[in-house]
Amino acid sequence: MRPISTAPGFEYSFKKAASTRSPQERNTRLENMRWRIWNLVRRKKQAPKRGGKAPVAATKKKQEKVTNPLFEKRPEQFGIGRAIPPKRDLTRFVKWPKTVQIQRKKRSLKQRLKVPPPLKKITKTLDKNLGSPLLFQFILFYEGSGFAYLEGLWWLR
Repeated sequence: MRPISTAPGFEYSFKKAASTRSPQERNTRLENMRWRIWNLVRRKKQAPKRGGKAPVAATKKKQEKVTNPLFEKRPEQFGIGRAIPPKRDLTRFVKWPKTVQIQRKKRSLKQRLKVPPPLKKITKTLDKNLGSPLLFQFILFYEGSGFAYLEGLWWLR
């Protein structure tokens, strides 16, 4: 099988067929390949677009700093016996008190885990003003009928 470029009448049929036929009419693989190659070649031949970057207006001259050769800046070296390294933030490595550790762990767990509603209800405490009437209602609800109630209990007989 011959390569496409050496096929007889390749250039002429390729240019004419590729430019005039629609994609639906180009039904063979060879024609599709010719179409792709022709597009690539055409793109390369096109002149580059004009209107690139505008010429830079008169550039300002930067004044060079006069440096004294006696005081030349060298990079700091933090090896043994050399410059002292800058202070680092070591709060992560501090041994914190237990109370602080527990507070932080509890906070992160609360953010990550979902608490079921019945437990969520009893995690927060109420003020005295708001809680005292509720407490009395709770006690009255579970209260027996006094001494008569105790007499009725069978294990006290």
